[in-house]
Amino acid sequence: MLTRWNDFGVWPSLGFRDFPRLSGDLDRLFYAFERPQDFAPRVTFEEREGAWVLKSELPGFSEKEIDIKVTGSTVSLKVERKTEAKGEAEKAQAQASYVYERSFELPSKVDAERVEAELRLGILTVTLPKATDAQPKQIAVKAA
Repeated sequence: MLTRWNDFGVWPSLGFRDFPRLSGDLDRLFYAFERPQDFAPRVTFEEREGAWVLKSELPGFSEKEIDIKVTGSTVSLKVERKTEAKGEAEKAQAQASYVYERSFELPSKVDAERVEAELRLGILTVTLPKATDAQPKQIAVKAA
């Protein structure tokens, strides 16, 4: 009687078809710190009376690395950090940069002249006052 020999009989989960998965797992383990990581901070909006408030978590960034633009009812947030090489050994990391750019469309226009932004403890808070023409107006009803 003939029996088929299985080299991986002791470790059935290490068959030849599992090597690409194992290789991918090892690559992620050993090279995770060498590749630039994807960066997408959490951004929330809150509507207050007369203003919109944007909050974003940006730990480790300075105010020089943050760019905010307001046009009509569109708010654009751009965060960029470039690393510079100090020596020959760091040239590979010199090209690594972190960039996050996103635009948000608000339901009403924003008064761009009164926009305020504050970065405190890694939390960016942007107060976007609504334009005066976008404010709700109380209309009196007369009895006939």
